[in-house]
Parts: sequence; C-alpha cells; structure tokens
Amino acid sequence: MVSFVLVALWLVSTLLIKAWPVAWAVIGAGVPLLGWVTYVEGPMLGLAALLIGVTALRVPMRGLMRP
Repeated sequence: MVSFVLVALWLVSTLLIKAWPVAWAVIGAGVPLLGWVTYVEGPMLGLAALLIGVTALRVPMRGLMRP
C-alpha cells in the first residue's frame, strides 16, 4: 500500500517537470522506487509501474523537445 502512495507521488512530480535537470532528478528517484515496488509487490506490478513511469515521463518530455 505504501508503495502505491509513493508511486502516485512520483507520478505527480512528473507533471511538474519544467526543465531537464529536474527531469533527471525525477528519473533518478524513480529507479530505486521501481526496484522497491518490484521487490515488495512482485514482478507483475513492478512491470506495470515501469510502464506507467515510462508513459508519464514520455509525454512531458515531448514538450521539452520543441523549439
């Protein structure tokens, strides 16, 4: 249960990304969080968290690539 709350907070932080240094910090925080979720909840929910994280980071990054 705690892992889902932390993943939700991490997802909210991805919505606040405005610059690349912040994006790298969010990615850096997400990697150990993903490992912990996989360890605590199992590989299937870990894979689901990975897919959600990739999707959440991909959408805001498209806006940063535009001139």
